[in-house]
Amino acid sequence: TVERLSRPLMVQCLLEDTDVENVVWVGSNNGLHRWDRNSGELVQYHHDPDDETSLSNNLIRSFGRRREGGFWIGTRNGVNRYDPASDRVIRLSAGQGGASPSTGFAAAVHQDRRGLLWIGGDFGLARYDPGSGRYEKVHHSPDDPRTIGPGAVNRIHEDRDGDLWFGMK
Repeated sequence: TVERLSRPLMVQCLLEDTDVENVVWVGSNNGLHRWDRNSGELVQYHHDPDDETSLSNNLIRSFGRRREGGFWIGTRNGVNRYDPASDRVIRLSAGQGGASPSTGFAAAVHQDRRGLLWIGGDFGLARYDPGSGRYEKVHHSPDDPRTIGPGAVNRIHEDRDGDLWFGMK
């Protein structure tokens, strides 16, 4: 809906749109907001429990660019993606064995060069393949120093060599 903000927002993340000039996406404690810097128009997207095409939760914590255009949205209740062609939010669905990127607090999302989506949160780290729908958690092994450490993952970065770096708490 297009409207003025009815209350102040706690901004969690920002993303400059690469598909549309002068548009900034704002993730907040009260949904997703598209701000057109030229016109001043603000479009808001909210969670609606009766609408599967709405956000899975109003607390938006992170954004990650999609290789195919649009972006990933990390919420308090999993990962969504924004599709610019349809101007819709699509919730990711459960994968094999009930494991799913649609549940859990997604504090960080990043799609790597191979197209895999990395999701960080209080649960640790998970990897999702959008092509196959396969979702799996990445586990810490105290006996293997090559595995990720224990704890929550709140940042994901890919360097120029394609190596992934994880910020943890």
